[in-house]
Amino acid sequence: MPATVTPQQRQAAKREIVRDIEQGASAREARVCSAVPMHRTTVYRLLKRVQCEGDTGFADGRHGHPVKLRGEVLTCLIEHCQANLRAHPQITSIS
Repeated sequence: MPATVTPQQRQAAKREIVRDIEQGASAREARVCSAVPMHRTTVYRLLKRVQCEGDTGFADGRHGHPVKLRGEVLTCLIEHCQANLRAHPQITSIS
């Protein structure tokens, strides 16, 4: 298994697992043959989600870590950083 798995590879592995199970393989067999490791419970949750939602069930909807700062705190932080960028031009960007 590669060190990092792209979202496309993960979704392809999910589709393969569901296809294998629909063709008669056990959840264990499908998991073992998958390129992406997946816990048994996760496989069953995926199957249930795909049965209820169709193809949209393959997308888990997560996009990294949730933003921790919101509202006025985020606005204040952005304004502060932008002001410091103007005051210190040797800094090229906010990362």
